[in-house]
Amino acid sequence: MALVVDNIEKQPIKQATMTLTLSGGGETTPCTMSYDYEPKGGPLAFVFGPMLDRQMKKAFQGFMDNPESAAQAAN
Repeated sequence: MALVVDNIEKQPIKQATMTLTLSGGGETTPCTMSYDYEPKGGPLAFVFGPMLDRQMKKAFQGFMDNPESAAQAAN
């Protein structure tokens, strides 16, 4: 599954793409996630990039740890 976001108003990101791959694994379902984004801010994007990486990783990890709760919070 790929998710492409091209209009992000409240984050310092112009556009983002997240790819989520689920694999059959018996009793568990291994999941691989990758993302790519273009930060807003021109030259300041160089400074914000590592900070955004940490924030995005934390947010996605929280989603993966408890997807049901994350889905309910989105409603």
